[in-house]
Amino acid sequence: MSQQGATRPLILLLAVNAAWCAVWVWYRIAIDVQFLPYPHFLVDYSFGFIRRGLVGAITAVFFPKVPITVVFVFGVASSLLALPLYLVLFRRDFGFSRRTLPLLVLVVGSPFFIKNFFYNLGYFDVLGAIVALAALLLPVGTAYPLALAAASVALIFVHHIHALLYIPTITFVMLVRYVAATGRIDARRLAWCGALFLCVGAAFLFVMAHATPPIPEAAFLAHMKARALDPFHEPFAEVWYRTPGREWQDTLQMLPRNLIQAPLYMIMLAAHWPLLRFARQSLAGLSAFDRRLAQLGLGVIGAAYLVIFVMVFDYSRWVSNGLVCAWLALHAIRTLPSAKPAPLPEPSKGTLTSAILVTLLGRVGTVTPF
Repeated sequence: MSQQGATRPLILLLAVNAAWCAVWVWYRIAIDVQFLPYPHFLVDYSFGFIRRGLVGAITAVFFPKVPITVVFVFGVASSLLALPLYLVLFRRDFGFSRRTLPLLVLVVGSPFFIKNFFYNLGYFDVLGAIVALAALLLPVGTAYPLALAAASVALIFVHHIHALLYIPTITFVMLVRYVAATGRIDARRLAWCGALFLCVGAAFLFVMAHATPPIPEAAFLAHMKARALDPFHEPFAEVWYRTPGREWQDTLQMLPRNLIQAPLYMIMLAAHWPLLRFARQSLAGLSAFDRRLAQLGLGVIGAAYLVIFVMVFDYSRWVSNGLVCAWLALHAIRTLPSAKPAPLPEPSKGTLTSAILVTLLGRVGTVTPF
């Protein structure tokens, strides 16, 4: 199939993906309302610093009483911010042309990426993606690692799971762009980044050890109800009191069902085969040193997600975010000195078939696929 002949169906697929995003906004507002993210907007720092409290504390400045519409506004705005940020990144690294259109459709049409952020409207995963995109786009200067470390601490205050969810990817991007950009490891820059991210780790440990609400759960729930203008899932308030042990026990109970569903993720991933081939070829073109650095970074990101899988059972979210992190890490890898342009997916029948498949997959989900 010629590039000109493939352009029209690919543009149509982009329109279909945009329609999917609109459908999920309508679905979450009118059909299956996102009651679980809503409690996060009801907590604040009235009783001292608590985990998962930063967004609610900011909301409290503007809304003494919080309507559930805040969840929808936040979810739509944050997802709409992630999309143009990625388009800017794509334009910088690949450009917009008929030649790069198949790659664009495969990435932005993937059910693991933008569409799943819209489906999980109001969840804070997208904030980690936004910071990772900023790490890839910001100019690299003296303040670059400091800005990323501060943003990482803020992510931990939003939700401590970001310590495993997106901060390893943000750190890898920073190391590639700030420490290894010249083709060698700059020891002074590495030490500076290490010191900053020790502070990030300390923030995480502080949140885990000292950020449980200092009042009984019933009083905490009463405070949330006093701030709510709409009903919410009241039993969800207990997550602010959960221990890692309790999280692990719940995940073990869900494990048999999640393991049965694992082949579904493999099938969805197989639909992305032109992207997988492109990623493999991108890694193959690196020098030995850069390839080891890339493999180490991807390995650490994968290990972080393995810990998440063990501790928390929202597997559809974790699989989606993990693949987003891997793809954003690939963008960073392309900036390594030895990186060579890998062959882009051709506008062939096979690529078009893959693009159609990923477009038809409207989302991955939250806990279980589909």
